[in-house]
Amino acid sequence: VPPQSREEDYGWVIPGGRLSHSGKSQIREVRRFVEKPQKSQLESIARSGGQWNTLVLIANVQTLWEAGRQCIPEVVLPLEQHSSGIGTSTEYQQLLYLYRSMPTRNFSSDLLALIPQQLHMMELTGVYWSDWGRPERIHETIAFMGRPDLANTNAEHADYPWPGSRQRETVQERMRVATG
Repeated sequence: VPPQSREEDYGWVIPGGRLSHSGKSQIREVRRFVEKPQKSQLESIARSGGQWNTLVLIANVQTLWEAGRQCIPEVVLPLEQHSSGIGTSTEYQQLLYLYRSMPTRNFSSDLLALIPQQLHMMELTGVYWSDWGRPERIHETIAFMGRPDLANTNAEHADYPWPGSRQRETVQERMRVATG
């Protein structure tokens, strides 16, 4: 998505060469990913035509899995080694053990950033996008929409609306009603 501001806590995609069009959207190569850049990098990213990374993906699962083997084998290989437990009575315990012992990795910086030559991006225009990773982003979206009635009157003191929470469902439902 074309950036509306220079955000340090967003992921960015630096576009490469133009490939084709799909409807009104331009398909491009990906030159590189920059996950949560430092302030000093933002000017260079802007000059390079950097776009916000929405992390909306269309991918072949096998292609992603192979990329995972190449880039983050410490995550993928243990899952493969325990795949025989899937669908068994011990599946839950095996997965719980694996996930607890698995190192933390970032999908964008530890995988996608290492394989830009295998990726393409589609430029989106005419859309409003916000990463709701922080409560204030939700408030900014509501303000942008000009719909203060969507905000919880105690929003500053409310728990963050994590996925699956009743508060998030309420915010999402209010936004669906407001936007039709």
